[in-house]
Amino acid sequence: MKSKWAKEMPKKLFKAMSEGYSFGGACGVLGISRATGYHWVEKHKEFAEAHARGQEKRLMFLEERAISLMEYSKDRSAALVIFLLKTADRKQYGEELQKQAPPEDPLDNMPDDVLEKKAIQVMRQRGLKVVGSSKKET
Repeated sequence: MKSKWAKEMPKKLFKAMSEGYSFGGACGVLGISRATGYHWVEKHKEFAEAHARGQEKRLMFLEERAISLMEYSKDRSAALVIFLLKTADRKQYGEELQKQAPPEDPLDNMPDDVLEKKAIQVMRQRGLKVVGSSKKET
């Protein structure tokens, strides 16, 4: 299969990304897959440079759109622009995921003999037969 590479591809990539397209979307505009686009980034220096400049220009486009929406629009698409900003530059606009410890289980700190006694009580309440208990019942 013949490559679709042409010397104007970097310029087309930059133009599409500067209009707000993601790299994958811009590749679609060029008629290539994202995988081919990344292959070209590795193979063609000018395409790699257009990709890097396009990323910056795309971010600027999205920032300008967000500012415009905040100032002049009552449009609900502001949430979409915020989403696009977060995905366009996770470092600058992304929310850091909070690593939360799971809530402490009170059973974790309960002594084994107390835990066993409670388990036996629950089993009896549910009408289950208790077999093999290490404690004698009183």
